[in-house]
Amino acid sequence: MLDGEEQAFTPVAAKVNATPFIAKLEKAAMRGGSGKGNLVVPADLKDALTVPWLAEVVSHLVVRYESEWGGDMSKWEALSPLMGDDGKPIWQAELERIEKLKWWDKVSAVAGFPASPAVWHVHPIGLVGNFIDASVCIPLPKAQLLALTISSGFEGNHPMDYAATAGNFDGMGMSYGLIQWNAGSGTLAPVLSAMRSADPVSFKAAFPPASNYAALDSAITSGNSGDLYNWAVNQESKNPSGWKVPFQNLPNTQAFKDIQLATAVTERHHHVMAMIEFLRSLSPDLMKKIELVSYCALFDVAVQQQSLTPAAQAIKSRVASDHPASQSALVRIAVEERAKAAKHLYVADCMSRRIGILQQSPYSYTAYGKTSQRTNTNFDLISQDAHAYVCQI
Repeated sequence: MLDGEEQAFTPVAAKVNATPFIAKLEKAAMRGGSGKGNLVVPADLKDALTVPWLAEVVSHLVVRYESEWGGDMSKWEALSPLMGDDGKPIWQAELERIEKLKWWDKVSAVAGFPASPAVWHVHPIGLVGNFIDASVCIPLPKAQLLALTISSGFEGNHPMDYAATAGNFDGMGMSYGLIQWNAGSGTLAPVLSAMRSADPVSFKAAFPPASNYAALDSAITSGNSGDLYNWAVNQESKNPSGWKVPFQNLPNTQAFKDIQLATAVTERHHHVMAMIEFLRSLSPDLMKKIELVSYCALFDVAVQQQSLTPAAQAIKSRVASDHPASQSALVRIAVEERAKAAKHLYVADCMSRRIGILQQSPYSYTAYGKTSQRTNTNFDLISQDAHAYVCQI
């Protein structure tokens, strides 16, 4: 776009962006987008199509708009004033080419053929996917990634936020990445170590001199959570406006994003399976096959609280008294009791997240003077298949 043309193009672009099709497309792209307000940039659309479950959302859009093979030329001619003197000859040739490609009017009289070129456009593979038998189990890798997408929607500024970085608000020094690994508990150092090993040059280059990379490198090598905690707190104190930047830039290297993804899935799945085995010991019949929504809720427990162990006795007591008749009821008991066993400050948040996943809609809960109602743009990713079983579990 040349200088001075933006003002002329803006009304046209705004009209296009206001259409239902663009609105739906942006909603899908925003699930894994940049998280910069409501702005969807081209990179968001590109990234959305590289993530299987987001691409699936786009493929299921059924939109109605005028086919390029029909209709009058007014919509194209409306662009003519915007082409400028230099562009007019080329644009005129393009208008003539478009006119020659139109064939709708020639066949609109055929019986059964739509008279108007404003028709519904359907992705055939996406349409077939709507009718897949829910009794066919969902592949475990897909279930894992869906669960991670939902949990990451709570953890960062937007779903799948590889760059999410937080300071010492919770006494853990710093938290980073898809599921907020932190320095204090020792979960962050192994992730950073894997990144460093995968591409030492790019990893080091992300940290400017003010970052005291030597101390960070030493902390990662030692694996001592205290060393990494001290480095993070020191950086937050000395460089409050810039200490996050290196971590926010690390995902620019694809290998570092891959490590986060693989680590998050592998680590949390191990904890999910331990929870499933515990619940199977209480009710083998109800937990014989694991529903997708159950897996996602337990995965979120693994992300935020790691296990059901602190609430094991309370869960056993409630199961004995409530006699849950479905897997959903059993899992709800488990996540509720585990939420209640959290530190008072986090009980409401834990409860809101887990019940929100189970019902695929925001859930409000108040405990110890705090109210939480966590929303998540990805709830509807599992709504259709919430009670389908996950393969291989």
